Amino acid sequence: MDIEDIQEIAEDVLGGISWEGDRGILDECPGHFLHTNPTKDGDCIVYLNLDSNGVPTVFCFHQSCKDEVEEANGELREAIREAVATLGPVVKSKAQLIKEYHERSKWRSRMREKAVLQRKAKEALPKILKDFAWSPRQVMDESPVKMTAEQAKQAWRMHVSLFRPTDWIWIGDRHHSGPVHGVGHIRTAERWLMRSSIPDGQLICSCLFSPGSKDRTDEKAYLRPFLVLESDTLSFAESCALFRWCRQFLTLRAIVFSGNKSLHAWFNYPKTVEAMRQAHAILPMLGFDERLIVGRSQPSRLAGAIRDNGRTQHLIWFDGPDKGWEGKLPYTLVSQ
Repeated sequence: MDIEDIQEIAEDVLGGISWEGDRGILDECPGHFLHTNPTKDGDCIVYLNLDSNGVPTVFCFHQSCKDEVEEANGELREAIREAVATLGPVVKSKAQLIKEYHERSKWRSRMREKAVLQRKAKEALPKILKDFAWSPRQVMDESPVKMTAEQAKQAWRMHVSLFRPTDWIWIGDRHHSGPVHGVGHIRTAERWLMRSSIPDGQLICSCLFSPGSKDRTDEKAYLRPFLVLESDTLSFAESCALFRWCRQFLTLRAIVFSGNKSLHAWFNYPKTVEAMRQAHAILPMLGFDERLIVGRSQPSRLAGAIRDNGRTQHLIWFDGPDKGWEGKLPYTLVSQ
């Protein structure tokens, strides 16, 4: 057996894991539903301890899930024991051990940097809200494209036009996945725009899907052109202030009123892996929904659509399609 075999066994038992050598961050703690405090990325870690002949161990910073974590530890150790008994022990070279040592060092460094960023973001929030105050009225007044009554009728077309014509995008409701009447809810932007009326659905994904995809799943999502920020806990004014602060680092493309209690801001996705990691660490600490930040196929509100409550999802700020996209690939790979 090699380390990849052991990692695969751990993923079978524990679910998705982001690996750094023989240590990894679990996508979800075995007892996450018992957490009494907010769960953050990196709270639950698995240590395989292969280079020291130690015992594979799952550790979570939350104590309320202790029993579930211990049960998961038992299942993991038993699964690895059975595999080793069948296939033999893990054999690693000195070079591999040195490589894993450096990987663990880099991982620990990133975790420390992430913790510092999160602490600073939380401490800076009151000052950001004060220094970058931006009211919804100011947002509408300062929109590069002024939303007239006639343009408001075409808001969904403007929203879709943020994508390139050949991009495969999903539009629908949460239960819409797979073909409907022979045509799926995932089509090219150009094909959506050929419609004479607004699509059937209140939601749109900010990611791109593989050509010909029928299902809205993370596995089918392969590119992220946009980062969408939304909060159900921040007020409109607080959200707008944070959007304005984010414009120092990210390019704002559109803001959609959800028709209920939140605003959805569409930014161009961070251009580098480091910027992406910083965004993933900081933005949830400011009050934004982590599911939209981290999730690949998580949908947000489609401008111009009408919610179940009868209210319209208005486009209140719009910067238009990027004219420089012709023949270019300005997107960030999801795998990064």
